[in-house]
Amino acid sequence: MKLESFEVPPQEPSRNEAEAENESRAAKYLKKLRKIAGIGYMTAAVSLGGYGVKEFFENRQEYAKYADNYSPEQKARYGSLKKKLLTEVGEKGVRAIESGDRASFWNRREKPEPTKISGFESVGIDDKVFERTWSDENGAYPRGWITGEVGNVRYIDSERTMPSQYGEELKGEKASGESDGYSIEFYKLDESIVKDGKETTFDVLDYTFGHELGHHNDWETDRQSALVERAELLSMVIELMRKDHPYKSLVRDFSGAPAYHEEIQGMEEHEKTRLQAKEYWAELCGDYFAAPEILREVSPDDYAIVDSYVKKIDPSFDPIKAETLRNAAIAGK
Repeated sequence: MKLESFEVPPQEPSRNEAEAENESRAAKYLKKLRKIAGIGYMTAAVSLGGYGVKEFFENRQEYAKYADNYSPEQKARYGSLKKKLLTEVGEKGVRAIESGDRASFWNRREKPEPTKISGFESVGIDDKVFERTWSDENGAYPRGWITGEVGNVRYIDSERTMPSQYGEELKGEKASGESDGYSIEFYKLDESIVKDGKETTFDVLDYTFGHELGHHNDWETDRQSALVERAELLSMVIELMRKDHPYKSLVRDFSGAPAYHEEIQGMEEHEKTRLQAKEYWAELCGDYFAAPEILREVSPDDYAIVDSYVKKIDPSFDPIKAETLRNAAIAGK
């Protein structure tokens, strides 16, 4: 990704499709939402990763030389954004952005290893299906969003509950996914989902994967973003989150639950904003991958943020074709 900042182009909802095709697509997404919303909310992203790898301190002069290559305009832009973000997410939140930039500097020097996927046979789906669908090399997901960003994806046949900071509505509920900055782990699915067949199981897992993938590609974790881009993305997400009527994911809107980020509570204000923003972004990513046409229609501004960020790395990525590819894989086409 280039160092210069990015701007989100204006987007208008797509209203040119034939009425019959719109009804067909709407019915398809409604069917998917029914299957997913029936289990309650699925993502946890409880562990947001640690920072401060030993190499950062041993080789900080090398990173400093890299940072000095930013143009005066970029440095001034980051300084302005940092001042603003200190009031929103505090020193800890800003340090997380800067630590993520240092981590990325070192990670980009290493050749990324293929993502390892395991454990999904226990829910009746061969791991090879997910090796094909959770790939950024065949158009199923954008280039650079999986390779080098996600080391392992595992299904673990045990339960985990949501922690108290995710709100009283979610506290103690079953979590279905978690990201620690390197791995994505899925926890035991309800038997009713597995019994409903491979398509339902795949839809639930793929939706959760899209959300967790957002955590692996945000302002703290993305391997390819420049420092000013990280700060800009967080700033834009906070602005969207502070709108009079912020976006609520399709699953939560369908089920009547409050917006995920609004239920996060029980912590210092800066840390709450930091975590809320991370979950707001991940929710957008989940819907961008699972139901791109609906997201673009109901919230073009939110769609444009994700679409612009994705296409900084992969300009040719088409989320609608990608969703079709993934659905075809589980259907055996």
